Parts: sequence; C-alpha cells; structure tokens
Amino acid sequence: MGMTGWQTLWELYEQAGSLPEAEWQSYLESKTTDPDLRSKVLQMLRDPHSSLASLASMAVPGEADDAVPPKVDRAGTHIGRYRVEQQLGHGGMGQVYAAIDEELDRPVALKFVASSRAGRLGVSLEDVKREARAASALNHPHIVTVHEVIPWDSSLVIVMEQISGVSMRSICGSPLSPKRAAAYVQQAALALAAAHAAGIVHRDVKPENLMVRTDGYVKLLDFGLARGVESVADDGGEHLAGTLRYMSPEQVRGEAPTPASDVFSLGILLYELLTGKHPFAAATLLQTMQGIATSHPRPPSHWNLETQKEVSDLNLRMLHKDPHRRPSAQEVSDRLAAHGLAADRRPGRPARRTILLASGAAVAVVGLGYAFNARRERPSRKVAALANLSGAESKPAFSPDGRQMAFVFRGDREWNAHIYRKSLAGGPVTRLTTEVGSETDPAWSPDGKQIAFLEQAAGKRRIMVIPEGGGLARKLGEMAEREHGFSLLCWQPDSRSLVVSDVTSDGSLDLALFSQSVETGARVKVTDPPRGKSDVIPRYSFDGRWLAFARLAENGVGDVYVMPASGGAARRITFDNDTILGLSWTADSRDLVFVSGRGGPFQLWRQRVFGGGKPELIDGIDGEANDVAISKTGQSLAYRGAGFSDVNIWRYAIPSAAALGVQLIASAAFENDARYSPDGSRIAFSSTRLGTGSQIWVCAGDGSNPQQLTKFGEGYGVTGSPAWSPDGNQIAFDARSPGGTSSIFAIDAQGGGEPRRLTGPGPTDFIPAWSGDGRSIYFGSDRSGRVEIWRIDATGGKPEQITRQGGFEVFATDDGRFLYYTKGQESDGMWRMPTEGGEEVFLSQLKPIARHRYWHGSREGIYFMDLSETPTIGVFHFSTGKVTIFAPAPAPPVPRYRGLTVAPDGRSFLYMQFDVRRSAILLVSGFH
Repeated sequence: MGMTGWQTLWELYEQAGSLPEAEWQSYLESKTTDPDLRSKVLQMLRDPHSSLASLASMAVPGEADDAVPPKVDRAGTHIGRYRVEQQLGHGGMGQVYAAIDEELDRPVALKFVASSRAGRLGVSLEDVKREARAASALNHPHIVTVHEVIPWDSSLVIVMEQISGVSMRSICGSPLSPKRAAAYVQQAALALAAAHAAGIVHRDVKPENLMVRTDGYVKLLDFGLARGVESVADDGGEHLAGTLRYMSPEQVRGEAPTPASDVFSLGILLYELLTGKHPFAAATLLQTMQGIATSHPRPPSHWNLETQKEVSDLNLRMLHKDPHRRPSAQEVSDRLAAHGLAADRRPGRPARRTILLASGAAVAVVGLGYAFNARRERPSRKVAALANLSGAESKPAFSPDGRQMAFVFRGDREWNAHIYRKSLAGGPVTRLTTEVGSETDPAWSPDGKQIAFLEQAAGKRRIMVIPEGGGLARKLGEMAEREHGFSLLCWQPDSRSLVVSDVTSDGSLDLALFSQSVETGARVKVTDPPRGKSDVIPRYSFDGRWLAFARLAENGVGDVYVMPASGGAARRITFDNDTILGLSWTADSRDLVFVSGRGGPFQLWRQRVFGGGKPELIDGIDGEANDVAISKTGQSLAYRGAGFSDVNIWRYAIPSAAALGVQLIASAAFENDARYSPDGSRIAFSSTRLGTGSQIWVCAGDGSNPQQLTKFGEGYGVTGSPAWSPDGNQIAFDARSPGGTSSIFAIDAQGGGEPRRLTGPGPTDFIPAWSGDGRSIYFGSDRSGRVEIWRIDATGGKPEQITRQGGFEVFATDDGRFLYYTKGQESDGMWRMPTEGGEEVFLSQLKPIARHRYWHGSREGIYFMDLSETPTIGVFHFSTGKVTIFAPAPAPPVPRYRGLTVAPDGRSFLYMQFDVRRSAILLVSGFH
C-alpha cells in the first residue's frame, strides 16, 4: 500500500473515531470496499496503540508501489534561456538537471515536475507552482533560492540556485563540538523563522534537506516545496523511512504540521549533532515512531559533557511533546546565536566533493560561489565633521541637489531642538525654523521647494512644512506623541504627499505608515504591520519605484522591508532581528544603507535589495554610527557619529532654586527611573552601568552603596519601572524579553532570590504600581488590543482589565479608593476613577502631565512637571484639588523615561536629567 492508502487509513480512522462504536462497521463499509483497509482501521479504533503499528507496516522499506521515474535525458536541450547540462538525480516529484542561465551566465538547477507524477502523490501542478512562488518570495540567505517557475510541455520547470558543499547527513553520526552544532542549527532556525513569519511551514526538516557549504554556510532545501511525507522519493520507501524519523509527535498522530512541528524536527537534528545519536532511535521504524510519540530522551549533555546547560535545556524544549511548549524558531536562533561559532564556521574539508540530492524535490547542489557580499574595491573616502557645534547634532537630510544639509541641533543646556541648515561648500550654520517647541525629522521635498519636519509642543506632535529658504511654517496635521527616536516621515516622489508613521488605532502602541496629502491632509494607510510591530524610518528610492522602511518590535529590534511605491506586499530583505537606527537608499536605487548593531557596535551596512546576499559592512568609516542619509548624486553620505550623553539623577530640595541641586546617583552610563522606598531609606533605580542592558539597582537614600538587584542575561535589553511594595519588602518592575515584549516581575528588595514572573511572556505589560494594601499590582498592557490598565494578584494569577477607555501609567492611592492614570499618547492629562470601577473623571489641573513622564503619586497628591509656560514642578493636592508650584524645573526632561520622584517626607525630589549631550554629523565624500 502506497502513500494514498496511508492517507486514506488516517482519514477513515479520524472520521470513524468521532462516531459511536456501533456505527464503525457500517461507516467503513460505506467508504471503502477494501477489506484489509477496513480491518486495519477497526484494529486501530479498538486498540489506539496499534495505530503506530498500522502506520509503520504501510511505510517500511520495500512496500512502496510507485514506479521508478522514466529515464528521459534532457541533457543538451534548451528550456527558454537555460541550457540543460547533466542530470543530477530524481525524486518523487521529478528529475533535476544542472543548467546554465545564458542571459546571466550563471549555473542553476532545473527541476522538472510532471503533472502525472505530481498527481500520483496527491499534488497538483498548481500546488507545486504556488509553493514554489511562496519559496521564492522568502528570499532568505539560508534558504535555497527559487528563481522562477516555467510551464514546459506537460511539466513545470522550477529554476533554483546551485550550491556546493556537503549534506548535513554526512556530518551527523558522531558528536560535534557544541559551538559548531549550535552554529549550524542556528542558521537553519533563522531560515525557519523567516518562513514561519511568512506563514509557510517546511514540513520535512531533516539532515538530507540541509546543506553545509564549504565556508560553513547552511542552506535549507525544499522550502515551500516539501510536502512532508507526501514528497517521498520513489526508491522503495528509503526516504519515507528517513522522513518518518524526523516527524513530530503530532505528525505521527496524523495531525497537520505547524511551525512547532518544524522546530521539533530541527530539535532532533540538533540532538544528533550534539550527541551523534537520534534521540528516539530504536531497532525498528515502528519503535522509533513510538518513541517520538511517547518517550523522553536524556539531555544531550548526558552524552556530550561539553554541551552547555542552556543549549541542552533548549534542545529538550524543542523536543517537547506539547507543541505549544516548544520555543519558536526565532527563539531557537536567538538563544543558539550566543553559543555558536562567530567566525571560522567551515566544517572542514570534505574527503571529496560530491553532488548530493535533497530527498523528495531532489534539489541539486553543485559548484557555485556567489560574490554578492565580497568586499568591493572602493575609491578613497574622506570623513569630515559638518558643523562641530557644542551640543547634539542629528537627523541629516540632503537637499535634492546635494549642496545643502538640513539637520537637528540641540545645545548642551537648551530645552528644545531646532532645524538648522548648512551649505556643504562652507559658510555659517543658520537656524531654519522659528517654532517654540522641539523639532526633529527634517525632510527635503524632491522638488527642493519645501522642508517637512515634526514639532513637539504643548503636548502635541505636529506635522509641519516650511519653505526651503525659511519663513512661516504650515501645520499639516498631528501625530501620536510617542517618543522613541526613530525617523517618522519622508516625502513621496511627487512632492505632493508625505509618508508618516503613526499609531494604527486609538490606544495602540503599534505604528503603521500612512500617505498624507500636503494640500488636504487626507490620509491613506500604506502598511499594515502585525500586532506588536511598528513601521518606521520610511524612505523612497530615488527612482520613485520603491518604499523601504524598518519593521520593529517594541524593543526596537527588527528588519528592513521593501515594497513597491504603487502598493503591494512588503518584502523582508534583512534577517538580523536587530536594532535599526537609520536607513537610506543609494543613488542608483539598487541598495540600501542602514545602521544596525548586527550583534556588535552600531555601524553602517549595505544591503543589496534585488538579488539577495548578506549585508556588507561599509568600510572606511571608523566608530559607531546613527542616522544616515545619502545624496541623490551619490557622491556624499552623512551620518551621526558616536555621541556621548551622560544621564544622571539629581536631588533638589523643596522649595528650592534649580542651582542648589546635588548629583546623587551618577556614572558614565544611563541612570534613570529612581523611586524612594516607603520609609525613604533606600532608592531603587535602573542603570546601564555594567554595559549589559539596564538592570534594577538599589542604593541608600543618600546615593551611597549601590547594589545590583536584577541580573538578567543577554536579550533582556530593558529592565526598569521599579515600584516598591507598601511594606518595602518587594520591588515590582518590567523587563523586555528577547522576544521583544515586556512582562511584570517582582523581586525581594533585599536582593535574595530570583525574580518572580507575574505576567507573560506574551502581550506587552509595563509600569507596575502596587495597591495601597500590597495585595495587587496594577500595570499597563495592550492585551485587549489597546493600551488599558490591568490588575493582577501580587502572587500571580489571571489579570483583570480595569479601564475601558484607555490607560497607560497608573498610581493607586494608599487608602485604596482611587486610581490616577494617564492615557499615554492617546490624550493629554490625567484621569481618576474608583479602584473598584466606575465613571472616570478628567482632571484638568493635571493636563500637562502626558507631555513627559515626569510625575509621581504620593500620599499628599500628584507631583508633576508643567511645561505649558515657564517650566515648573508642582503638586496637585488630593485634599483640595488645587495645584501648588514649589520649584522651577531644573533642566530639560529626558523624553520617554520616568524622571521625577518625591521623598516620602516631602522635603526633596529626585530628577533625571542630561548632564552632557554631544554628537556630530559626519560627511563622507567619495561614497559610491
């Protein structure tokens, strides 16, 4: 019995199993006339454990009944522009030949898929065509490239790249070093993550479908073409048995494969590479399949003592029987990246160069070396400072003729940043705008007549346009006030519209791209990012045909995407899942230059948009980079060089003058989010002073004796928002996981024990606040689809939604009666509602609060910064409902962060401020 019989067996078993036992026989008789098939199904229904035996008996070697493929030799013929050379092999779906693309003068592999052969496997040519197109759309460096699909006679011809190297099968069989095993599987996991993100499941991950090139680069084959156990080779069942050995438990049970199934199969491969053993190997195929479904292997560290505990534990999670408890392919890649080989990934010289075939689709692997990422000879480049001003320069923007530069500048002690202009031929720097707020994101219109920018003032972010020579600025509209530092606008090629990055809906943290008319202000949505992602840094190619942007998670990591300017699907072109800080097209509209860490310092990288390849580091530029722009002439590149900012925490008396402050908590790093303990004897704060991402620290009330409280490892990039429990024994906080979302944790304030996770991982939960009795914790979250206030028991449990009309950051009064909360970028000001629910009341006295997160709840009232006129610090009294001003604001606030807290005795407050802020724009001449 072949594949069709096997599929029929499982379909009948599943369908009959949903009926009463008395109806099994009559149902089966109505569906099949095969007595042997009916007998097998009845046996499985009466003894479920026999289902594996029935399956295996139909899949053992020697029982496949498909014919050997016909020996049709196409060598020497032409298929369109492809000259067919020698046959490389065949599989269950067709024959594979080496060929030459005579137009591009490159070797390719041609796979011929006949309709008759596809039909016998239950696959139509349309299925093959659809999945081949899906594979070609992935365009991932670790996935074999499908160039095109050509109808030919009664066949389809799938044109693919040729790759050289050895099959992963030839590497399995003896333990590898954990670093090398992690490096191989990490690359395969990257490929799976890209496909899963595109909604494609591989369904046949196994060593035969993975190739290791001679440079250590891993390629995953049959992507989008593999059809799990349906894509078996017609060789008497040998490859079918191989496929079954890499099935997930759910596939063994006859269930549809999912991304988690791919992760399980990859887990088997990782186990083999680490130990030299299949984790479920047994004397027979049947016993192996039973092991996949029911048994639990020993940790790989049991067999290979060099295996790190983290890798061993991750491997067992990948092999979990419950697909919901397996890590995603992206998580596998992220976690293995720290343990794989960073360089010199070559697997060693093979004994001989062999041509190897992938099972099923039989993709050929022959000699080919792409040079997309080879270093190209560059002309001499010169780097010089644009202006060298004493402060922070950022956001460079070339004029269309490449002769002038608009940019943002903020002086050391200035409250606001403004737009300036400078001729690249020399001369003075002049201020272009005259607005009273803080300005950013200058963008020169393609016709050179106007400059668009964003202005933040009076709690609003406004879209503005000004004549290129200066003058009166015109307001086009408003955007959500969300601080993150990414560029949020660019001009469309016709100079009549802008593309802006704004929230997708009220209360959402996600940003999409919108086209906005300069004349009417009308908007049309351009992109539709998935939940939890934001589209920022929009940039049109100079030829006007393409729109590039960065799609980032909440923690700022993601990749670069490109879509047609006329609309359509966005295509991912980088696969680093790292921070993107700047983006610009090259003058020929073929490449993108972007700023990214890619696992190291932020530098400039060049990515080919069409044709694939990995990002290439731009040489001749020293130091870190941020914000990048390229002139239309292609002769100049500008970027913001590595700057220096020192953010520290100061203490000021109440009442006082700003000049009397004392620097209390300081280092050469970033100190923020300070909160006094209930008795005022200690201060919790967030700091990056160890260079490993921010952590929660605790010090004495006078700033002495700082002690690190949390010790999250790599991947938890932001840990902050500390909140003391009313008894001072615990600190709740939020932390962003490697997956990009934040969760709520709690930890012993004395430093004993590990943090306790209270929420997540999953939705974005942030900024915890304790109830007055210490039994509950309030927090903001987007788990309902918009940002609202939620509550959870301090010991954990199921969260309960509190607000229904928006809520971002919350304070619960000590008496347990009221909640005071902001709504973030959705609305200015503060609201109050009873703790147990009820009508919310807007507090007009606290309208300035939403502009910056400089506010703090206490027993007496809400302390806050007022920026409406002369910046001041005041308190809204609960008892009277009135505001008292007691100090001038000491320094400009640091956007996005909590920067104000008052001591329990009400005699002083802590304030987060920039002490030094410097950065310069650098010009690179001779860039091509």
